[in-house]
Amino acid sequence: MALELVFWLVPQFYVSAVAVSLQGFFLGPLFPAVIVVMTRLLPKHLHVSAVGFVAAVGGSGGALLPFATGALAQAKGVQVLQPIILAFLGLLLVLWLCLPRIGKKRD
Repeated sequence: MALELVFWLVPQFYVSAVAVSLQGFFLGPLFPAVIVVMTRLLPKHLHVSAVGFVAAVGGSGGALLPFATGALAQAKGVQVLQPIILAFLGLLLVLWLCLPRIGKKRD
């Protein structure tokens, strides 16, 4: 969220470009990390269906949320984009923190 605030509040192109690049770099591993946590929390017989469900929910969110954000920005103006993105990132953080802690797997 700090990188999004830097992107929003610092009006320099190069700073914004670096902030967005770093934000993508750090958010990129989130989906695989969720898959790993999910497979450690669930029993083995649910792994395949659970991974499919997580992928479906992620794909539907990736389709619906940009559409809803664009519709809201068209109705209210582009100044609503940064608060919406911050709200989504905050929701992501809260959901991640709600996951139970898991220990390291010992083989």
